[in-house]
Amino acid sequence: MKRDGVKQKDLGAALGVVQGAVSAWVNGKTPDFPNQQKIAKFFRVSVADLFTGASSDAPGKSSMSFDKLESAEVMELREQFNELIASSPEAIAALKPFLNYLRQGKKQK
Repeated sequence: MKRDGVKQKDLGAALGVVQGAVSAWVNGKTPDFPNQQKIAKFFRVSVADLFTGASSDAPGKSSMSFDKLESAEVMELREQFNELIASSPEAIAALKPFLNYLRQGKKQK
């Protein structure tokens, strides 16, 4: 929001949610997945970028958390992944144990 100069009330209006919901997200509450998708689309970033803190000074562009740009193959896989989880609540449920496993490994490092 800061990067694009967007105010809470304006984001709420654009997403069709009340300003209180946006305020809760800004203060640490995680939006549900449909709203995550709306937010990502609004800011022209991936849902993953919302949670990794990836951002850019240039509006409408997300930066990577690493120096190199993603390869076309990685970008295609990211798009396929986003489409899969957007279309299937079962896929999200199936991925949760895997994501928890990855989180645990990351915490141990």
